[in-house]
Amino acid sequence: MAVTAVAQTAKLFSSLEEIAWTVNSSLDAEIILQSIVRSVTQHSPWRICWVGLVDLIGCKFSMYAEAGFRPPLAEESRTWPLEGSATLLAVRQGKPLCLPDALEQDTFPLVRDDARHYGFRSVLIIPLRLGDAHGAMWFCAPAAGTFSHAETAYASAIGAQATVALRNSHLFQRERELRAIEFERASELKRVNQLVAHQNKLLERLNASHVRLIEMVLAERGLQPLADAAAELLGNPVVIFDRSERLLACSTNAQGVHVQPGTQPSFRDRLDRLARQRRAAIVDEPTGRSLLTPVMSGHALLGFLYIPELCRPLEEPDLTVAEQVGLLTAVELMKARIRFDAELRLKTDFVEALLADGAAADGDVRQQAALLGLDLSQPLQIVIADVAFPQEPSTNTSDARVGILSTLHDVVADRLSNYPRPTVTVLRGGRVVVVLQVHHAERESADPGENLAAVIKHAAAENRRLSRATVTIGVGRARIGPAGLRRSYKEAQKALVMAGVLRMQGSVLPFAQIGVYDLLLDDDRVEDLVEFARPRLTRLLDYDKRRSTSLLPTLEVYLASGCDVVQAASRLFLHVTTVRYRLGRIRDITRLDLADAEERLSLHLALKIYRLHGLRLDEASACQATPIPG
Repeated sequence: MAVTAVAQTAKLFSSLEEIAWTVNSSLDAEIILQSIVRSVTQHSPWRICWVGLVDLIGCKFSMYAEAGFRPPLAEESRTWPLEGSATLLAVRQGKPLCLPDALEQDTFPLVRDDARHYGFRSVLIIPLRLGDAHGAMWFCAPAAGTFSHAETAYASAIGAQATVALRNSHLFQRERELRAIEFERASELKRVNQLVAHQNKLLERLNASHVRLIEMVLAERGLQPLADAAAELLGNPVVIFDRSERLLACSTNAQGVHVQPGTQPSFRDRLDRLARQRRAAIVDEPTGRSLLTPVMSGHALLGFLYIPELCRPLEEPDLTVAEQVGLLTAVELMKARIRFDAELRLKTDFVEALLADGAAADGDVRQQAALLGLDLSQPLQIVIADVAFPQEPSTNTSDARVGILSTLHDVVADRLSNYPRPTVTVLRGGRVVVVLQVHHAERESADPGENLAAVIKHAAAENRRLSRATVTIGVGRARIGPAGLRRSYKEAQKALVMAGVLRMQGSVLPFAQIGVYDLLLDDDRVEDLVEFARPRLTRLLDYDKRRSTSLLPTLEVYLASGCDVVQAASRLFLHVTTVRYRLGRIRDITRLDLADAEERLSLHLALKIYRLHGLRLDEASACQATPIPG
């Protein structure tokens, strides 16, 4: 019997060693557990064996294997409660636990129920320690009885071998994981090396492109060569717009190609968002993909680069190149702005010196004029443009007014930059003032100032921000020398005033067309003019005010109609009899004879004075009201 036990033991150990040393990458712990219990039932005295791994923290079984149970253990055994079980007691004590008769004990009711169901009586539980993990191995016999010291040692030896087999499996699994990690790291390192090589090439390309672009900026070549160089680096057309979407420059390969940016509101929203983020982005549009790059100076948007995907696909590295081009474009625009500001100061100082009262055409003024392309020995003409918006809250602030004037100035200056005659454009007195050079030979032809005014009107109408604005332009006459220019300036101002009086806002009014109003706009004679008009209109004004009538407008239309009653009635939308009746009342009230040409002229002049200086006339009449005949 001893020889048989020894042989079985040797065979079992040999089987367990074989399991421990032959585990490979295709076997996991659960397969090892199943091999162990099968070897125990085949090569040991026990024909029923169960082994399981337990999670002491979660207090549950993590996996198990069994052999020899009839019927086999149900899947529900995985959910056996661990708390208070014989397995947990053996694991915590760290030594074998023997149950001589599972049916005759009350400590572990679940074991008793299983013994009755599966047909075993005695149980020996050997705890397993697998590093930080724990487990237990059950050896069950069909008959009741105690386990001898030798049997316990034998079962413990089997448990030890099972532990070694599980540890080896764990080590092999860990080795496989480490090898997988090592392989993954090697692959990652290879990928990183490839990426580094690619990045080095990219950096070399970016460095070369940056050096080239910097050289172009330092060479003072301007935006056009910069756009061509950027197009060559990016492999696509490059178009540079200002913040108002006006074209500043485009690469040669963009000529003849539709490169207009999107007109939808979403395009502008996207551009504003990129400007706040100060970065470039590849965007999708209905017309295709494009690369959009804001051109910034501090927090101010100067313009943007528009690079449509026409020649080759856009890539992520192109963003860096585009941002470099955007920075250099900002440098070019800032240099242009500095030149513009210097030129604007020169123009403003020149115009202020020329128009100041008492200014003389001395050598300094003539030298400034020569720098600006003007010849003071030739006639000069003043054109003044004023702008007004509809009465909206967004356009009624002082900042909005300044912004609108600045826009009008920029639009006019840009349009006149290539004008065939020398011009100087400045902001003065809240209006845009243009000094126009006129040659002697041109004074006999069409008025150059009127032609210039038409150009200004057209330029303002084409600008999106000014499209709803009302631009009114006054044109002075061409005159020679500083004194003559100051006179032309006052004439243009008077023409603007008359445009408002005559309700001609939004039109071009040359001073030469205002006629007798020139005499009535003399600021030094306002009191005399009021004294002339007051006795002729006071009674009529007072009558209209007291009776809520419209006799004064009727008189005004009648005189403007050449004293034609029928025409006046048509313009007033009244019956001829009504107009005649009103004219009779006017005669009675004013005590003037409308049939007298001198009286009509006096009334006509009085009405024009009223339109120009009505408030002062009203004040004078209020102070000297006279009873009116009923």
